[in-house]
Amino acid sequence: MKQAQVLYQNRIQNESSLLTFDVLADLHITLPWRNLHLETALEDIWQRDVKHVAIVGDFTNNGYAFQWKNVLSQLQEFPFQYAIALGNHDIYNIQHRGIHIHPLYRSMILSHHKHVYYDEYWNGIHIYVLNPQLATKQHGILFQDQLTWLRQKLKQDDPTKPILLFCHHPLSDLYVNSDSQKQKEELKMILHKYPNICYFSGHLHNDAALCEKTYAHCFFIDVPAFQHVETGAKQKGCGYEVQLFHDFLSIRTRDYLNHVWMASQHYILALNNHRVYVMDE
Repeated sequence: MKQAQVLYQNRIQNESSLLTFDVLADLHITLPWRNLHLETALEDIWQRDVKHVAIVGDFTNNGYAFQWKNVLSQLQEFPFQYAIALGNHDIYNIQHRGIHIHPLYRSMILSHHKHVYYDEYWNGIHIYVLNPQLATKQHGILFQDQLTWLRQKLKQDDPTKPILLFCHHPLSDLYVNSDSQKQKEELKMILHKYPNICYFSGHLHNDAALCEKTYAHCFFIDVPAFQHVETGAKQKGCGYEVQLFHDFLSIRTRDYLNHVWMASQHYILALNNHRVYVMDE
């Protein structure tokens, strides 16, 4: 292990993180009964004493009401503080072709918010959830009111603290087959002013080996698909544990179904120099 990795490892062991959370993507729950893989993952997170969980969209496969209710009911069994972004599969129903947001999502996630997009604070860290406002099969479409809201909110943030953004769709052009975020240029113009932003997304159905991209000094983290992994090792049932410190993120890939950490998939994202270190080298 190189000198920088050793220093970060010592800090992780000896310092308290500002925030620890797990993040999952693309659950694609289909059937109308309990999903044992999701139950196993939530139990694993709970046993590790993590209090915050983010899910970056496509928690249902078709957006049907019974799928929404099934997933959200399972999530409610564990008293995490959740940030749940909506994906194209969650809001595009092939029968009605409109936006369908289940009342349980509104009561569980949006009860204190006026809009489908929202922000909160986790242990003093500002988090944002960006949600599509137009239902399409593939694309994430944000209306101007959401972009204006984000721009104004970011201006008020503490520039010395990390900022977390959760959105199902990655910014276009950052990854192969990522032409899914229709406001890519305007979003890039907003985000590039804030080098302390970490943007978590799913949608691409990659495995955990494709962790991050940097653009304009922001970190963009592609979260592995929990189901239907289409690129890489194709191992389902994985997600990330993220430990947030004031100047870096520690991201470890968790195999929830086997309750183990994935080898060679522990990353440090340094906010001070915007470098990425692989801890298992």
